[in-house]
Amino acid sequence: MENKKVDQQKMLKSILDGIEALICVCDLDTFEILFLNDSIRNHFNLKEDGIGQLCHKFLQGLDEPCSICPYAQLHKDPEKTFVWEHKERIKGSILRKTAKLIDWPDGRKAHLEYAIDITELRHTQETVIDLQTKAEKIYFDPLTGIYNRRYFSENADRLICTLSRSSAMLSLMMVDLDFFKKYNDIYGHIKGDECLRTVAQIMNDNTTRKDDFTARYGGEEFVVVLPNTDEDGARLIAERMLKDVRNSKIPHIGNGEQRVTISIGLVTGTEISAPDLPIYVIPQAVELPQFRNIKDLVLFLK
Repeated sequence: MENKKVDQQKMLKSILDGIEALICVCDLDTFEILFLNDSIRNHFNLKEDGIGQLCHKFLQGLDEPCSICPYAQLHKDPEKTFVWEHKERIKGSILRKTAKLIDWPDGRKAHLEYAIDITELRHTQETVIDLQTKAEKIYFDPLTGIYNRRYFSENADRLICTLSRSSAMLSLMMVDLDFFKKYNDIYGHIKGDECLRTVAQIMNDNTTRKDDFTARYGGEEFVVVLPNTDEDGARLIAERMLKDVRNSKIPHIGNGEQRVTISIGLVTGTEISAPDLPIYVIPQAVELPQFRNIKDLVLFLK
Protein backbone atom coordinates (compact mmCIF):
# COMPACT_ATOMS: atom_id res chain seq x y z
CA MET A 1 0.00 0.00 0.00
CA GLU A 2 2.82 2.36 0.97
CA ASN A 3 4.64 1.55 -2.26
CA LYS A 4 1.50 2.41 -4.21
CA LYS A 5 1.35 5.87 -2.55
CA VAL A 6 5.01 6.44 -3.37
CA ASP A 7 4.43 5.46 -6.99
CA GLN A 8 1.41 7.77 -7.21
CA GLN A 9 3.43 10.61 -5.77
CA LYS A 10 6.27 10.04 -8.24
CA MET A 11 3.84 9.95 -11.15
CA LEU A 12 2.12 13.15 -10.00
CA LYS A 13 5.44 14.94 -9.55
CA SER A 14 6.54 13.81 -13.00
CA ILE A 15 3.36 15.22 -14.55
CA LEU A 16 3.65 18.54 -12.68
CA ASP A 17 7.33 18.88 -13.66
CA GLY A 18 6.29 18.78 -17.32
CA ILE A 19 3.99 21.80 -16.94
CA GLU A 20 5.35 25.25 -17.83
CA ALA A 21 3.32 26.99 -15.12
CA LEU A 22 5.02 27.65 -11.78
CA ILE A 23 3.65 25.03 -9.40
CA CYS A 24 3.93 24.91 -5.64
CA VAL A 25 2.20 22.34 -3.43
CA CYS A 26 2.23 22.83 0.33
CA ASP A 27 0.48 21.47 3.38
CA LEU A 28 -2.72 23.43 3.94
CA ASP A 29 -2.24 23.61 7.72
CA THR A 30 1.52 23.83 8.23
CA PHE A 31 2.59 25.67 5.01
CA GLU A 32 5.28 23.04 4.58
CA ILE A 33 6.39 22.68 0.95
CA LEU A 34 5.50 19.27 -0.46
CA PHE A 35 6.59 19.88 -4.03
CA LEU A 36 8.02 22.55 -6.35
CA ASN A 37 8.12 21.83 -10.06
CA ASP A 38 11.08 22.55 -12.32
CA SER A 39 9.47 25.73 -13.70
CA ILE A 40 9.16 27.45 -10.33
CA ARG A 41 12.66 26.40 -9.29
CA ASN A 42 14.07 27.83 -12.51
CA HIS A 43 12.01 31.00 -12.16
CA PHE A 44 13.41 31.68 -8.68
CA ASN A 45 16.87 30.25 -9.48
CA LEU A 46 16.50 27.80 -6.58
CA LYS A 47 19.32 25.38 -5.87
CA GLU A 48 17.34 23.33 -3.32
CA ASP A 49 14.05 21.50 -3.80
CA GLY A 50 12.53 23.27 -0.77
CA ILE A 51 10.75 20.16 0.48
CA GLY A 52 9.86 20.60 4.15
CA GLN A 53 10.53 24.36 4.14
CA LEU A 54 7.84 26.95 4.88
CA CYS A 55 6.62 28.20 1.52
CA HIS A 56 6.42 31.88 2.51
CA LYS A 57 9.93 31.80 4.00
CA PHE A 58 11.55 29.80 1.22
CA LEU A 59 9.93 31.53 -1.78
CA GLN A 60 9.26 35.06 -0.53
CA GLY A 61 11.62 35.53 2.40
CA LEU A 62 8.71 36.30 4.76
CA ASP A 63 8.34 35.29 8.39
CA GLU A 64 4.55 35.08 8.14
CA PRO A 65 2.23 33.64 5.46
CA CYS A 66 1.64 35.96 2.52
CA SER A 67 -1.28 38.32 3.09
CA ILE A 68 -2.82 37.29 -0.23
CA CYS A 69 -2.50 33.55 0.37
CA PRO A 70 -6.01 31.99 0.15
CA TYR A 71 -5.37 29.21 2.70
CA ALA A 72 -8.11 30.53 5.01
CA GLN A 73 -10.61 30.66 2.13
CA LEU A 74 -9.65 27.13 1.08
CA HIS A 75 -10.48 25.95 4.58
CA LYS A 76 -13.88 27.63 4.41
CA ASP A 77 -14.71 26.68 0.83
CA PRO A 78 -12.63 23.63 -0.18
CA GLU A 79 -14.46 23.16 -3.48
CA LYS A 80 -13.70 26.65 -4.77
CA THR A 81 -10.85 27.65 -7.08
CA PHE A 82 -9.27 31.02 -6.37
CA VAL A 83 -7.67 33.20 -9.03
CA TRP A 84 -5.79 36.47 -8.52
CA GLU A 85 -2.85 38.51 -9.76
CA HIS A 86 0.20 39.24 -7.68
CA LYS A 87 3.45 41.17 -8.08
CA GLU A 88 6.03 39.03 -6.42
CA ARG A 89 8.28 40.57 -3.82
CA ILE A 90 11.70 39.28 -4.88
CA LYS A 91 11.79 39.40 -8.70
CA GLY A 92 8.98 41.88 -9.26
CA SER A 93 7.29 39.62 -11.81
CA ILE A 94 3.52 39.85 -12.22
CA LEU A 95 1.95 36.44 -11.76
CA ARG A 96 -1.58 35.24 -12.39
CA LYS A 97 -2.14 32.65 -9.70
CA THR A 98 -4.70 29.90 -9.28
CA ALA A 99 -5.12 27.97 -6.04
CA LYS A 100 -7.22 24.97 -5.12
CA LEU A 101 -7.38 22.26 -2.47
CA ILE A 102 -6.21 18.77 -3.46
CA ASP A 103 -5.56 15.43 -1.79
CA TRP A 104 -1.82 14.73 -1.82
CA PRO A 105 -0.91 11.03 -2.28
CA ASP A 106 0.37 10.78 1.33
CA GLY A 107 -3.14 11.61 2.58
CA ARG A 108 -2.61 15.24 3.51
CA LYS A 109 -4.82 18.12 2.39
CA ALA A 110 -2.64 20.24 0.20
CA HIS A 111 -2.79 23.74 -1.23
CA LEU A 112 -1.87 23.53 -4.92
CA GLU A 113 -0.94 26.84 -6.44
CA TYR A 114 0.06 27.34 -10.03
CA ALA A 115 1.09 30.64 -11.55
CA ILE A 116 1.69 32.03 -15.02
CA ASP A 117 4.13 34.88 -15.49
CA ILE A 118 2.13 37.64 -17.20
CA THR A 119 4.70 40.42 -16.74
CA GLU A 120 5.29 40.77 -20.48
CA LEU A 121 1.56 40.67 -21.19
CA ARG A 122 0.91 43.43 -18.65
CA HIS A 123 3.72 45.56 -20.06
CA THR A 124 2.28 45.07 -23.55
CA GLN A 125 -1.18 46.09 -22.32
CA GLU A 126 0.28 49.16 -20.64
CA THR A 127 2.05 50.06 -23.89
CA VAL A 128 -1.20 49.67 -25.84
CA ILE A 129 -3.05 51.86 -23.33
CA ASP A 130 -0.27 54.44 -23.53
CA LEU A 131 -0.47 54.43 -27.33
CA GLN A 132 -4.27 54.74 -27.19
CA THR A 133 -3.93 57.71 -24.83
CA LYS A 134 -1.43 59.35 -27.16
CA ALA A 135 -3.69 58.62 -30.15
CA GLU A 136 -6.58 60.30 -28.37
CA LYS A 137 -4.46 63.40 -27.93
CA ILE A 138 -3.40 63.30 -31.58
CA TYR A 139 -6.73 62.45 -33.21
CA PHE A 140 -9.38 63.79 -30.85
CA ASP A 141 -10.55 67.34 -30.37
CA PRO A 142 -10.09 68.17 -26.66
CA LEU A 143 -13.10 70.48 -26.52
CA THR A 144 -15.79 68.34 -28.15
CA GLY A 145 -14.34 64.85 -27.68
CA ILE A 146 -14.91 63.92 -31.33
CA TYR A 147 -12.29 63.37 -34.02
CA ASN A 148 -10.24 66.35 -35.15
CA ARG A 149 -9.15 67.66 -38.54
CA ARG A 150 -5.95 65.58 -38.50
CA TYR A 151 -7.94 62.36 -38.12
CA PHE A 152 -10.21 63.42 -40.98
CA SER A 153 -7.28 64.22 -43.28
CA GLU A 154 -5.42 60.98 -42.58
CA ASN A 155 -8.46 58.69 -42.80
CA ALA A 156 -9.99 60.37 -45.83
CA ASP A 157 -7.13 59.03 -47.97
CA ARG A 158 -7.75 55.48 -46.80
CA LEU A 159 -11.49 55.66 -47.37
CA ILE A 160 -11.18 57.23 -50.79
CA CYS A 161 -8.70 54.60 -51.99
CA THR A 162 -10.89 51.79 -50.67
CA LEU A 163 -14.11 53.14 -52.15
CA SER A 164 -12.63 54.14 -55.49
CA ARG A 165 -11.59 50.54 -56.17
CA SER A 166 -15.22 49.44 -55.97
CA SER A 167 -16.76 52.65 -57.36
CA ALA A 168 -18.74 52.95 -54.12
CA MET A 169 -20.46 56.19 -53.20
CA LEU A 170 -18.97 58.56 -50.63
CA SER A 171 -20.98 61.36 -49.07
CA LEU A 172 -19.39 64.27 -47.25
CA MET A 173 -21.03 67.00 -45.24
CA MET A 174 -19.69 70.29 -44.02
CA VAL A 175 -21.66 71.48 -41.03
CA ASP A 176 -21.53 75.08 -39.89
CA LEU A 177 -23.15 76.63 -36.82
CA ASP A 178 -25.20 79.61 -37.97
CA PHE A 179 -24.22 83.04 -36.57
CA PHE A 180 -21.81 81.46 -34.12
CA LYS A 181 -19.66 84.58 -33.77
CA LYS A 182 -22.78 86.43 -32.64
CA TYR A 183 -23.49 83.58 -30.21
CA ASN A 184 -20.05 84.01 -28.62
CA ASP A 185 -20.44 87.80 -28.51
CA ILE A 186 -23.83 87.52 -26.79
CA TYR A 187 -23.39 84.56 -24.46
CA GLY A 188 -19.61 84.39 -23.98
CA HIS A 189 -17.02 81.78 -24.88
CA ILE A 190 -17.87 79.39 -22.04
CA LYS A 191 -21.43 79.06 -23.33
CA GLY A 192 -20.02 78.90 -26.84
CA ASP A 193 -17.89 75.90 -25.88
CA GLU A 194 -20.93 74.21 -24.32
CA CYS A 195 -22.88 74.81 -27.53
CA LEU A 196 -20.11 73.29 -29.66
CA ARG A 197 -20.00 70.21 -27.44
CA THR A 198 -23.77 69.74 -27.67
CA VAL A 199 -23.88 70.08 -31.45
CA ALA A 200 -20.85 67.80 -31.87
CA GLN A 201 -22.55 65.12 -29.76
CA ILE A 202 -25.74 65.38 -31.82
CA MET A 203 -23.80 64.85 -35.05
CA ASN A 204 -21.77 62.05 -33.55
CA ASP A 205 -24.95 60.31 -32.41
CA ASN A 206 -26.19 60.37 -36.00
CA THR A 207 -23.10 58.66 -37.45
CA THR A 208 -23.52 55.16 -36.08
CA ARG A 209 -22.05 52.82 -38.69
CA LYS A 210 -18.53 51.44 -38.37
CA ASP A 211 -16.80 53.72 -40.91
CA ASP A 212 -19.01 56.79 -40.46
CA PHE A 213 -17.44 59.57 -38.45
CA THR A 214 -17.73 63.21 -37.51
CA ALA A 215 -14.72 65.47 -37.03
CA ARG A 216 -14.26 69.03 -35.93
CA TYR A 217 -12.82 70.78 -38.96
CA GLY A 218 -12.08 74.08 -37.28
CA GLY A 219 -13.87 76.68 -35.16
CA GLU A 220 -17.59 76.08 -35.58
CA GLU A 221 -17.17 73.84 -38.65
CA PHE A 222 -17.54 70.08 -38.64
CA VAL A 223 -17.12 67.49 -41.35
CA VAL A 224 -19.19 64.31 -41.55
CA VAL A 225 -17.88 61.36 -43.57
CA LEU A 226 -20.35 58.74 -44.79
CA PRO A 227 -18.79 55.93 -46.84
CA ASN A 228 -21.07 53.75 -48.98
CA THR A 229 -23.84 56.32 -48.66
CA ASP A 230 -25.74 57.70 -51.64
CA GLU A 231 -27.52 61.03 -51.92
CA ASP A 232 -30.80 59.81 -50.43
CA GLY A 233 -29.13 58.19 -47.44
CA ALA A 234 -26.93 61.21 -46.78
CA ARG A 235 -29.89 63.58 -47.05
CA LEU A 236 -31.81 61.58 -44.44
CA ILE A 237 -28.90 61.81 -42.02
CA ALA A 238 -28.45 65.54 -42.71
CA GLU A 239 -32.14 66.25 -42.16
CA ARG A 240 -32.06 64.29 -38.91
CA MET A 241 -29.10 66.35 -37.71
CA LEU A 242 -30.86 69.59 -38.60
CA LYS A 243 -33.95 68.48 -36.69
CA ASP A 244 -32.04 67.27 -33.64
CA VAL A 245 -30.09 70.52 -33.34
CA ARG A 246 -33.28 72.54 -33.58
CA ASN A 247 -34.98 70.31 -31.02
CA SER A 248 -32.11 70.86 -28.59
CA LYS A 249 -33.56 74.40 -28.25
CA ILE A 250 -30.34 76.13 -27.36
CA PRO A 251 -31.33 79.83 -27.13
CA HIS A 252 -29.69 82.21 -29.61
CA ILE A 253 -31.23 85.67 -29.87
CA GLY A 254 -28.74 86.57 -32.59
CA ASN A 255 -30.34 83.96 -34.86
CA GLY A 256 -33.64 84.79 -36.58
CA GLU A 257 -35.04 81.48 -35.31
CA GLN A 258 -34.15 82.45 -31.72
CA ARG A 259 -32.30 79.17 -31.28
CA VAL A 260 -29.08 77.55 -32.44
CA THR A 261 -29.29 76.11 -35.95
CA ILE A 262 -26.83 74.60 -38.39
CA SER A 263 -26.32 74.68 -42.14
CA ILE A 264 -25.11 71.62 -44.00
CA GLY A 265 -23.28 71.42 -47.30
CA LEU A 266 -23.53 67.95 -48.80
CA VAL A 267 -21.64 66.40 -51.68
CA THR A 268 -21.84 62.81 -52.97
CA GLY A 269 -19.45 61.21 -55.46
CA THR A 270 -17.75 58.03 -56.61
CA GLU A 271 -14.20 59.32 -57.23
CA ILE A 272 -12.75 62.11 -55.13
CA SER A 273 -9.16 63.29 -55.03
CA ALA A 274 -8.04 63.44 -51.41
CA PRO A 275 -6.14 66.76 -51.61
CA ASP A 276 -9.28 68.43 -52.97
CA LEU A 277 -11.60 67.20 -50.23
CA PRO A 278 -11.73 70.45 -48.27
CA ILE A 279 -12.59 72.34 -51.48
CA TYR A 280 -15.54 70.05 -52.11
CA VAL A 281 -17.03 70.29 -48.69
CA ILE A 282 -16.57 73.88 -47.58
CA PRO A 283 -19.76 75.90 -48.13
CA GLN A 284 -17.96 78.25 -50.52
CA ALA A 285 -17.44 75.31 -52.87
CA VAL A 286 -20.88 75.91 -54.34
CA GLU A 287 -19.35 78.89 -56.14
CA LEU A 288 -16.38 76.92 -57.48
CA PRO A 289 -16.24 74.82 -60.66
CA GLN A 290 -13.70 72.21 -59.46
CA PHE A 291 -16.05 69.27 -59.17
CA ARG A 292 -14.17 66.92 -61.47
CA ASN A 293 -15.13 63.24 -61.02
CA ILE A 294 -18.06 64.30 -58.85
CA LYS A 295 -21.68 63.64 -59.70
CA ASP A 296 -22.31 67.38 -59.56
CA LEU A 297 -24.42 66.97 -56.44
CA VAL A 298 -24.03 69.91 -54.10
CA LEU A 299 -26.88 70.43 -51.69
CA PHE A 300 -27.21 73.05 -49.02
CA LEU A 301 -29.69 72.23 -46.34
CA LYS A 302 -31.16 74.66 -43.82
